[in-house]
Amino acid sequence: MSCRVSNSEKEWRGCTRCLLSESRRRVTLRDWGRVRNGALDRRGRSLYWNREPSEYPEPGLILLERGPFILFLGEAPGEQEDVTGVPFCGPAGRIFNLCLSRCTTSFHFEVTNVVACRPMKWGKSELSVVNRTPTQKEIDSCLPRIQQLTSEVKYDGIVYLGKIALNYPTSLPSVQLPHPSSILRMEYKWHDIKQFALKLDRYVSSLTKPRKPS
Repeated sequence: MSCRVSNSEKEWRGCTRCLLSESRRRVTLRDWGRVRNGALDRRGRSLYWNREPSEYPEPGLILLERGPFILFLGEAPGEQEDVTGVPFCGPAGRIFNLCLSRCTTSFHFEVTNVVACRPMKWGKSELSVVNRTPTQKEIDSCLPRIQQLTSEVKYDGIVYLGKIALNYPTSLPSVQLPHPSSILRMEYKWHDIKQFALKLDRYVSSLTKPRKPS
């Protein structure tokens, strides 16, 4: 299967639209994969430690089997994502993978964030930094990237992961689900993971139903 990096993605790798560009290690663009017969296949895993991890299949090539094509839209990269350039590969990413692996429906997906660079602040120690919520200005600076992505790729629906992702409006069928990082803080994680998968299954099933003629 041939892969390519789009011109728009090459441009965003060198983005300096906001101050996050001064502190980031890598621009975190997108990753893709599929869920089939209860099994998760995420392509970015084999790209984690490459110097240029952002190679993606040409739009349409991955849709070799039936199933909706969904965009998962999260908040912002964390520490591991800042190192690898691959979204959802840290602790929240492991919860995200568990949620997808619990799904019984089949679908293809891509995953990205409304902000492509890690927002951080000083922690309790002067030598430590922690993640923070992106500012509205940082979100607005990065929204054109999501607009380019959704114009280049034909998605069947969008799944918002958390409230911050709702900053990107869409006319596509959409659903809001908990951000995986919030599940990390829950006492009964398996319950929330199962609920996530159940709601996602229902959403995917709604996308596969024949639409009534308008």
